Amino acid sequence: MAESNKAVWGFEIRPNLYPAGALVTYRDDVMRYDLGVKHRLSAEWGISALYSQEPQTGGLSSNLAPVDGLHAFTLGAEYTRSGAAIGFALSEVRFDDTTTGLGTTPFARFNGNRARLVTIRLSHRF
Repeated sequence: MAESNKAVWGFEIRPNLYPAGALVTYRDDVMRYDLGVKHRLSAEWGISALYSQEPQTGGLSSNLAPVDGLHAFTLGAEYTRSGAAIGFALSEVRFDDTTTGLGTTPFARFNGNRARLVTIRLSHRF
């Protein structure tokens, strides 16, 4: 492999005919920490809470994944009866500030981003 094609990132997706080089790049592994509790209120009902954290790694982020750390809190409830279950969850995610780039050139800055998620899960046990 020629020196000019050597990856400077830990992982990348580099399509052969893509003119801008790597499509997605990640410099290092990322650790995510989750701490949660679940309490069964009755045979049918359960509630849960989850806190998640992903520390910042610094540097430039990928343009298709402009995230460099986050903090999230989720509250959930589940109803189970006769092998069927329905679960609901509400999440608030706050993303840490990051700058994206093409190679080593800064491209865009993301500040104060957050997401609110509603999840509904249906399941059945046989």
